[in-house]
Formats: sequence, structure tokens, C-alpha cells
Amino acid sequence: MSTSGADHGGVLGVAGVDNDVSIDHEMDLSVGTAAAKGCRIDFLATFDDEHRAGVDVKGAGWWAVDVAQDQLVRYAETDQIDSLLLLTADPEMTEIDWPRHLKVPLFIVLITGRRGQL
Repeated sequence: MSTSGADHGGVLGVAGVDNDVSIDHEMDLSVGTAAAKGCRIDFLATFDDEHRAGVDVKGAGWWAVDVAQDQLVRYAETDQIDSLLLLTADPEMTEIDWPRHLKVPLFIVLITGRRGQL
């Protein structure tokens, strides 16, 4: 699935991003690379300046921090993304110790709230 934020009023377009962006869901980052299989990221946003931002979503209690970190490192090592955004409801995920040798920066957003309430 690919949508353009500017053309379809997607999440990034609504947020006021001036760039055109395409967003692919469940993008396999290992295709055409030497990366290990199993590098399917939740979302890949490609901006009109060719910047590729990987977006991974982790719910609370579903993943151990070390397993999630290993997965994110695999994504970064594919050379298919320029930055990585982790959206999570799990406070423990904010403790990820991102390896300094990676060229891909990791940004973590902790989402909190109560189910069914805005």
C-alpha cells in the first residue's frame, strides 16, 4: 500500500509537512540487499527529497526490549532507511541503548493514554 500525504490527506500531510511523501505499509527492507530476511518494517515514508524514514510500532507488553532493539538494528543495517521512528506504548522501550556506530538515528515516541479515551 502506498499513499501520498499531499494527495490523499494522509497522516503526514495533515500534520503540516510541506513535502510530498509516499507511505508504504509492511515494507520488506531486505529485498535486493544482503540483509537478513525478516526486515519488514511497519511503515516506510519516502519524502520528495528521497529521505526514507522507517516507522515501527510496538504495543505495550508485546516485545522484550532486547528483541525489539535487535530488530531495529537490523532495519538500520539494511541501508534502506535514513532515519528510524519507534512509536510505542511501552515505557521500557525508551530504554533502548542505540549503538553509536549506526548512521541511522533512532527517535522514540512514547504514546500514553487510556483505551477508548482521547
